[in-house]
Amino acid sequence: MRATSRLPALLLASLAFGQEETVLEYGVPTPDEVHLDAYKDFRQFVAQADWSRALRSIDEQLEEPPAGLLASADGVHLSYSERLWRDLAGLPRDGRRAFRLYYDPKAKRAWGRAAEEPDADARAALWREVFTRYFPSSYGDQAADALARAAVAAGKPGEAVAYWGALLEYHRDTDLDRLSIALDQCAALAAAGRAGSLAEHTEALNLRYAGEQVTWAGQTWPIEEALASLVDAGAVAQTPSLGARLEL
Repeated sequence: MRATSRLPALLLASLAFGQEETVLEYGVPTPDEVHLDAYKDFRQFVAQADWSRALRSIDEQLEEPPAGLLASADGVHLSYSERLWRDLAGLPRDGRRAFRLYYDPKAKRAWGRAAEEPDADARAALWREVFTRYFPSSYGDQAADALARAAVAAGKPGEAVAYWGALLEYHRDTDLDRLSIALDQCAALAAAGRAGSLAEHTEALNLRYAGEQVTWAGQTWPIEEALASLVDAGAVAQTPSLGARLEL
């Protein structure tokens, strides 16, 4: 099940990359030719399923994203780093496998430094590094989950919705429990007061997992009851502490 039909622009534009998604008619700041050529080479090698050359072609840009915007066919301009993130997240299975072989060691080091970092802001910065640079890696899904839980702890359920949405939508190789993550996202939607989106998500989960048991929020119960707990009588306005539900 795809938990969302489209990754909210809020996530990649504002949370992780600091660049709003926009359509510009003139004065578009573009990367220099070296970086444009690197991106073109990357796209060409991806089309040829030449994963080694594709990844080598943008290694420098992935580590140190250049300034400037890249346009898509529909005229939407995104920062270089966000465009690259979306392309890498959309790689087919063999491309994602090659990415993990190439970048898992770097992602692992950043993830390990985060685990040892006592300062919350510095720790979150390392999680964002893993999320923005190495999302298809074996640690990208964990970084998204960590950032979502940090957003919950900071009283920002809308940000948590976006990070969990990225995990569910784009990290197709995750070993995390997708149903539990989807329920976490529903709890965040409830806490954020987004009744319409909550109804859409709970309906989709009810259809897919009808009759199944789920261990979530400290108990094992039918999926229907877990979802009903989020939408029953005034739940959107009176949802119990999201942190308590997620056992933070």
